[in-house]
Amino acid sequence: MQIIMIVEDDPDIRDGVRIALDCNRVWVDEQEADLTETEYKILKLLMQSPQRIFPVQVIYETVWGEPYFYVSNGTVMVHIRNLRMKVEHNPQNPQRICTVWGKGYRFAAQDISVRFVKENGKAGLAFENAVLPGQHRTDSTKVGLTSIETMMEKMHAVCRIKQSGERFCITLLFPIALSVTPQA
Repeated sequence: MQIIMIVEDDPDIRDGVRIALDCNRVWVDEQEADLTETEYKILKLLMQSPQRIFPVQVIYETVWGEPYFYVSNGTVMVHIRNLRMKVEHNPQNPQRICTVWGKGYRFAAQDISVRFVKENGKAGLAFENAVLPGQHRTDSTKVGLTSIETMMEKMHAVCRIKQSGERFCITLLFPIALSVTPQA
């Protein structure tokens, strides 16, 4: 299973593509990719909502900041093709930036996200699934979740579990020391 990492202060990592939002840099499989500003904006848009289908009109109006006209399709298509050349292993058979015929493009990320959480003197990670409609997954059981809660209690940590239908979010928070005193 591959993991999507979304960490507040760190770069986004999705399916081997890492994007640093603070400095407009991108790495593909740990190698820095040289993207144009337009390619970067398209990739950033797609990666911010993985699995969401972005119509060409939305991509064009968001990235170029201009009203969409039908002839804009070709502009978006050329930039997507160039972007695929830089982020796909096989641009002729894209696995990351996918075309949804008649609808638009999407970034095909994996199904788990992880984000950094800090609250009330504790820090940790929140794991959330992104089960797509029509998929039925039962990766965790009540027994498994109870085991996680018990383990977290032993470490004086917090475990919050939220479930809504097929979606769940498990947040694990550990106490953090605000200062460290050197030992003599």
